Amino acid sequence: MDFVKLLVHGDSSQNIVLHPFDQVEIPALSRTIYVFGQVVHPGHVGLVEGKEISFYVDQTGGFTTEARKGDVKVIKAGTRVWLDPSETHVEDGDFIWVPKDPQYPFSYYMTIYAQVAAIVGTIATVALLVRSF
Repeated sequence: MDFVKLLVHGDSSQNIVLHPFDQVEIPALSRTIYVFGQVVHPGHVGLVEGKEISFYVDQTGGFTTEARKGDVKVIKAGTRVWLDPSETHVEDGDFIWVPKDPQYPFSYYMTIYAQVAAIVGTIATVALLVRSF
């Protein structure tokens, strides 16, 4: 049963009969945002209507040095949909996720360069063979 639909919108289909031992659970209103990922002190921050993502990140100590600041996402509380901050505003129970900027070892870049060099070398060899005929 949805109390909001019943009491606010007058949807009589939500007016059900309760039987002995039925339980009615009403979730607590959290009025918090959970900020996690690459922030200094991840955790719950009190909701302040109209505040931007940067406010909530600042409340958790700010970004870490490994944060990928341009890819922050808002995870909506009700739907768990991941959105860019420009697509939504922060609401009660939402999550703010700050991803990590990937750090690759030197060997990763050397592997990429070696593969590119091998492809260029192969193309050059084929071009020389075709040209020699």
